[in-house]
Amino acid sequence: MKKIMTAALACAMIVASLCACSQEPEQQPTGQPAPLPASYNLLDEGRVTSTKDQSATGMCASFSAIKASESSIITDGYADADIDLSEAQLFYYCFSYQDEKVPENVRDSIFLPGDRTDSDGTTFRYGAHTFDLLNEFANGHGPVNESVVEFSTKNFMKDVHNLHDAHENGDISYDMSGDYLLTDINVFRGLDNDDCYQRASIDVIKKAIIDDGALVASTAYADGLRRNTKEYTSFYAGVCNDNIFDFVNHGIAIIGWDDNFSKENYGFYKPENDGAWLVQNSMGTIFGKDGLYWSSYEEALAGMTTLNFCPRDDYGDILYHDSLWMGGVIRNDSGDTVTANVFTVDEDCALKAVGVPTSAIGQPVVIRVFRNSDANCPDNGERVAKLETTIGNPGYHVVDLEETVKFSKGDRLSIVITYKADENGENEWLGKVPVEADLTEEEKELYLPMEYRFCSQPGQSFVVYENKWYDTSVPATAELFGLDVTLNNFGIKALMENTQ
Repeated sequence: MKKIMTAALACAMIVASLCACSQEPEQQPTGQPAPLPASYNLLDEGRVTSTKDQSATGMCASFSAIKASESSIITDGYADADIDLSEAQLFYYCFSYQDEKVPENVRDSIFLPGDRTDSDGTTFRYGAHTFDLLNEFANGHGPVNESVVEFSTKNFMKDVHNLHDAHENGDISYDMSGDYLLTDINVFRGLDNDDCYQRASIDVIKKAIIDDGALVASTAYADGLRRNTKEYTSFYAGVCNDNIFDFVNHGIAIIGWDDNFSKENYGFYKPENDGAWLVQNSMGTIFGKDGLYWSSYEEALAGMTTLNFCPRDDYGDILYHDSLWMGGVIRNDSGDTVTANVFTVDEDCALKAVGVPTSAIGQPVVIRVFRNSDANCPDNGERVAKLETTIGNPGYHVVDLEETVKFSKGDRLSIVITYKADENGENEWLGKVPVEADLTEEEKELYLPMEYRFCSQPGQSFVVYENKWYDTSVPATAELFGLDVTLNNFGIKALMENTQ
């Protein structure tokens, strides 16, 4: 969800940066988009916060996610460049434990050896997918201000112990909501070569940085492939491009670009063409020039994503079944793909919006809401809302209903989404739907010692196959769609009206 003022503000900033005097900008032909500048830097616009330092921790994904979050919030006019959100709270609760405070915890989780009472900093030595972290924000858990959960990466061993104490005392919690809610996750490149998100062009990614702020990404980083000069630091790991998923090991934020950055400015491996992204790293200002370095357009960066937020009190409670990344994709090869999430309402409320995950660029969807459908047939109850729209970017997006819909305590709320296929067969991505899926054996080996646990339950997520509903928690459902891993939940969410 994007405020109209954001696009106007971004355009004004671009024009100002391109004009060295008060001349009127050259008018573009009607219907033609303004040309993108050859170089751009969010720092020049004051739309990104200062360089941070993750030090000896493995918190790069959290630092890059927070960087993009802060930049988006600044871009939309909700805060200035002094905003400081907590990387530690986000990272700390990404790794979930069945501890004594939440014995009934059944949410999707990433587990590590040991438990949260360990004070050796083990948790903070491991990384996590940026998508895992961002989904916590979409579910309403953060971001919170740095003042709530302070964490010095220079003294993280001591601060880890402080975080444990704050968790035990209830001073911090997984359920902390903060001042903002993540409403859009715009994915331009997924996590691997066979990902579940359609890829965008370089120009589309550039425009997204202008419109939304800093972009999250993951890279295959190694010190030996870095080149330092007095003018710049550059990095190119072209050797990893054929299978980037096996080499990704670092989260970064992209804050600009330069079409003329020479291909000769790299070390042993060189790209074929000029042009590079400007990266803001999270290793302090000692790394590179003020913490910045250049990465070729030809670098196989993964998980390239921008974000949009709104004030948290724009919505009330959020109902969801998913807590981790969408590692799989499902599609009905014979037509549209129809999916559903079913929730039981635990108090009187009014549904205001629906959170919609998508895989394709320009995905037409039909959203229907039902009250008190049968347990295994999400669309045979009372239809209380219907909305047709087209969602521009792959990822996740909050779509407001035309009118709020009231539900009573105990009601079954079914959200049914039809993902329209391309009748002309030109875009094979249309109709594909991202879904939580168990890791393959190869992925499990890759993530050791971390363990991903999905906890989908019967009666939560459904998909239609040959005009019949099937529960995704049943292994046989995946087999119907030719998949060899068990599906879990869809990322469909129900956002309630805020009545406070």
